[in-house]
Amino acid sequence: MKLFEQLINMLIVGAIVLTVVKTYLTANKIWSRKHEPVVSESVSVSAQLIGIVTTLPFLIKYTLIDPDLMIFSNMSIKLALTLFFLMIGIGLWVRMEGREGLWSKVKRALKLEKEESLDLINALVRPAGARTILDVLRRLAMIDKDLDEREMAFIQAFADRWNIKIDFRKAFDSETDQATDQMHIDLRKKLSEYLSISPDKDQASQFLDIINSLVSVDQNISGEEQFILDEIKGMIENYINAEQSKTAYSVIVVPQDREGRASIRALLPDVKPRTEWGGNVYCAGVYYSRPFAEMVSEKYQGLSLFSTVKTVRE
Repeated sequence: MKLFEQLINMLIVGAIVLTVVKTYLTANKIWSRKHEPVVSESVSVSAQLIGIVTTLPFLIKYTLIDPDLMIFSNMSIKLALTLFFLMIGIGLWVRMEGREGLWSKVKRALKLEKEESLDLINALVRPAGARTILDVLRRLAMIDKDLDEREMAFIQAFADRWNIKIDFRKAFDSETDQATDQMHIDLRKKLSEYLSISPDKDQASQFLDIINSLVSVDQNISGEEQFILDEIKGMIENYINAEQSKTAYSVIVVPQDREGRASIRALLPDVKPRTEWGGNVYCAGVYYSRPFAEMVSEKYQGLSLFSTVKTVRE
């Protein structure tokens, strides 16, 4: 029995040594980054305070009431790491403009944590790709370069429900300087990003309903909205009804000489040529509205490349 107790004590000593090593490795990893605001903001001050409160009774018990050096040592090491993370969380080493006392740092950290306290819960009730959904809706509302109050209110209702901040004015000022055709292309890419996460088909169908509601909320569907609406409707319907054959439009780029072939390879590095029409052709993308496909084709024509639109069945 005594031999067994000695073995257990040796294992406990070994565990304490490993705890010291683990604590060092954990602290060492974050030490060089302790001054970065993003690192400080990633540590929960409340969690560290709870850790301290739940550790102190054990320290008191195994120091004054039932002395046990092994347990005291283990709890002390864990308490030291908790205190270290507490200092990280309150931003003790983060440089701020002006002087800021310790108590001010604590209050600021707790205020930030309060604002973010429901992030995880909200993430659990949000649909897949909630931020991307809002981005698609925002871009669609701005596609006619008109910041309509009713469209903003419609989108803001979803942003509030999902606790996502959205700055319409900043986005409007930065994005509407672009050419309209580029805004169309960027919006399509954003929708492709949403579909790439493979959302539930019922959710995708509901998203399509939301899109239809958005474009009609101001009781006026502009030409720019209708142009992109036909394309994104086709994309979502193709995703929902993937097993059904449907008409699509392939943008074909055909090199006319060696220089043209080099240009196409630079523009479409991941596209392999295929033999068609008596030569090699490149598919620059498949679209679901002929006007949209023709717009893309014209962009290649603008680069002095031969491009056309071919109707296909998917």
